[in-house]
Amino acid sequence: MEPDILYRAVVDLCLLLFLAQLSAEIASRLRAPKVLGILVAGTIFGPNMLGGVLVGGRPLIEFNELIYVFAEIGAVLILFTSGLEMTFMEFRSVGVCSLVTGVVDVVFSYMLVYIVTVMLGYSWTVGMIIAGALSATSIAVSALTMKELGKADTQEAKVIINAAVVDDILALTILTVILTYVRKGAPLSPLSVAQLAVSSLVLWFLILLVGVYFIPVVLDRTEKIGTGVLESMAILVCFGTAVLASILKLSPLVGAFSAGMAIASSRSLEKVRSFIANIELVFVPLFFVVMGAGIDPRAFLSGNLMLVFVFTLVAILSKVVGSGIPASFFLKDPRRGLRIGLGMISRGEIGFVIASVGLTNGILTGDIYTTLVAVVCITVLITPFLLRKSYEAEGLLERLDGLYSGLSKLGPELILKLLRRLQRHH
Repeated sequence: MEPDILYRAVVDLCLLLFLAQLSAEIASRLRAPKVLGILVAGTIFGPNMLGGVLVGGRPLIEFNELIYVFAEIGAVLILFTSGLEMTFMEFRSVGVCSLVTGVVDVVFSYMLVYIVTVMLGYSWTVGMIIAGALSATSIAVSALTMKELGKADTQEAKVIINAAVVDDILALTILTVILTYVRKGAPLSPLSVAQLAVSSLVLWFLILLVGVYFIPVVLDRTEKIGTGVLESMAILVCFGTAVLASILKLSPLVGAFSAGMAIASSRSLEKVRSFIANIELVFVPLFFVVMGAGIDPRAFLSGNLMLVFVFTLVAILSKVVGSGIPASFFLKDPRRGLRIGLGMISRGEIGFVIASVGLTNGILTGDIYTTLVAVVCITVLITPFLLRKSYEAEGLLERLDGLYSGLSKLGPELILKLLRRLQRHH
């Protein structure tokens, strides 16, 4: 990279970081989630809006490779710090609840979205892609929102993050199945899907187990060497575990989360937390800026708005019901269960990847892809807002308890009415 191009890239990066922090502060003063402000800033100054305006023959803000690398680092750090909030013993206390919630959530979400898609008249292959794209939860959005609200150490936050990790693993398994079918024409069977899912969960648990027993010992001994060595080792553990997870065909985010959970048992935890908090100021806002930059407002205008509305409704209901009901059962608290359901609504990068696979392989048409992009963007934007409101409006939650108990009955009826209307226009 030529020096002048490199310097321009650094200037663009610094400008985005400034705009992100400024937008976060404005959102905070308006009593909105900071992450929502950063997402909006990414949308406004992204390539689809002001950032794409040509000034002197180049975009006002060029989203180059350097910005995307910083954003990926930010995503890894978000999951790493989420892991730092939870020891292995705490994980065990919510492990069964998180596992069951994550599995039920993915199965319920996938089946509901698939059935709705087929009822709208689309083929089963299109249904498979759409259901896969709308099954995964964006861990980073919920994790940062809970941290911003000061609720990262609550039981529901721990369930949300762990269940989202399970979601992530199962969604990647679904992606593997889809790629196998699309690229090789291999037959699909429930047994092969189940084997992939179980093997992925076992691999993640092994990474976590090995890390919990060895990483704290290494860090505690490293601290005695000298200043800065401990912090360097913590970063090495974070990204090294992320790479290991990637090699094992898991998400790097899952590996980073496991590394953080392992370090949470170390005597050096507070020093690592303090060090990582300073690094996050640079990388984490850029992750959400890039997520916001992927939002194209034209997608909301060019797509079938009724279709966007139906799939958004299904996307919200599938998570609130699929996650909220099993979580309510285990925690014996409908309000906590509802919060967990709200925290699982946001979709993210995996949804975009699966949708892109469907588009590039000719399974999805442009209008369906646009609809999926719009739905993913809406869920990313509304999750921080809904989570904050769920904590602020305790009185409202009490009134929602009665509604929530009947949600599983009312939701399908509303969807069926919308489906009948869409079928008449399809």
